[in-house]
Amino acid sequence: MHLLYLDESGNPNDVQDKFFVLAGFSIFERQCHWMDAAMTRIAQRFDAPNPSSVEFRGAPMRNGKGEWSSRTPADKIQAVADIFALLSEKQLKVRLYGSVIEKSLLPIDEILPHSFENLASEFDSFLAHQYTQYGQAQRGIVILDKSHYEHQIQGLSYLFKHVGHSTGKLRNFAEVPLFLVTWWRARQASAARISANAALAYLEVRSKTRKDASSPSWVGSTA
Repeated sequence: MHLLYLDESGNPNDVQDKFFVLAGFSIFERQCHWMDAAMTRIAQRFDAPNPSSVEFRGAPMRNGKGEWSSRTPADKIQAVADIFALLSEKQLKVRLYGSVIEKSLLPIDEILPHSFENLASEFDSFLAHQYTQYGQAQRGIVILDKSHYEHQIQGLSYLFKHVGHSTGKLRNFAEVPLFLVTWWRARQASAARISANAALAYLEVRSKTRKDASSPSWVGSTA
């Protein structure tokens, strides 16, 4: 089974946020142990006796909040760089996913459905490709943080699987998305959160100098 860890950055209902990002990565279930071990080694630099207490969160790390207030900028930047290096590790075979919405170009009630449809259909296509090209009949499941989006996203997943979405149906999902109460304890979830937050930070900086009009969204995935 392939697991797609996603996290959002930006709020679709907050007029102060220019962008909404839904991003993360997929990983084969057997690789989760090795990724967890690698991220634990990163966490040990900040709390060697109790690395499980270290929570990698993009916004607090960037702004120096909470447990990150006493860390130097160099230490924080290196931790994020090490996580990104881990996501690019060939042996883990991680596949990155991202959907970016410029909120002013879509109605508010379409932002989250549009984002999730983009990534769900992309993930489903990847799973189908694994079977048609390599004979690997694998299912997938999406994992997110426990939030008030839970019922909406689960409803969308059911709709896309049984009724359809704009380009077809979801055919390779094992179950509706799972929402973790103890999200921060899952190291893979932390990496998804870092990815989404970094994408939003990049967009915020880029938007200050960009003057050209753009399409409402961008979606993509990469191995």
